Formats: sequence, structure tokens, C-alpha cells
Amino acid sequence: MFWVLIVSAVIFAAFGLLFAGLFLRARRWKQVVLPVIRNIEEVSSDGQKVWRPVFRIVDDDKAHVANADFRRRPKIEVGDEVALRYNPANPTKVSAASVGGYGVAALVFLIVAAVVGMLAFLI
Repeated sequence: MFWVLIVSAVIFAAFGLLFAGLFLRARRWKQVVLPVIRNIEEVSSDGQKVWRPVFRIVDDDKAHVANADFRRRPKIEVGDEVALRYNPANPTKVSAASVGGYGVAALVFLIVAAVVGMLAFLI
């Protein structure tokens, strides 16, 4: 039982560190509000139509076209503005502006890892 709990704690800690890394990386990306210039139609795993919005980013006097890393149903209409974060080192990478979920997930996984690790030594 000891080793099962230790392995579980290590796995939870690894996920916590993964989410912490995603949180810190996304916090360094620039936050902007951009209009959708078009939508790319795709089919989801359940056979439904979904749309991936496309944005134009102007950074250092250079224009970049970027596909979002998320899909929506219903689609966001062309011209509607969306809050995003983009990677200044590679402006074609955009993500939803909200990063709080990564931070919360990191905290939860690390707390669970600590609790499971302590249980391993108490049992």
C-alpha cells in the first residue's frame, strides 16, 4: 500500500507541475482583444460541426494570421471581438485569455500529492 500511495503522489505532483508550467507560460503571453476574421469549420469527435476562429495579429509592424487553439459551437461571428493571449516569440500561437484554470489545477494537484504522500507515511 505504501508504494501505491507514493506512486500516486508522484503522479499527482507531476500533473501539478505540468499545470504550473502551463500557467507560468501563459502568463508571459501578451493579452489582446482581437476580432475574428474568419472561421474554419471542423467536425468534432462526436460528429458535430465546430468552428475554430482565425485572428490577425499585428506585432512589431508585422501581421500574422493565427488559428485559435480552441473550437466553438456555435461559431463566433466574423467581426466579434475575443479576449486572447498570444506568444510574442511566435504570434501564430493564440490561446483563450483565461489562465486561472491552470493555476487552480496546479494548486489542487500539488495539494492532493502532498496529502497522498503524507498518508503513505502515516499508514
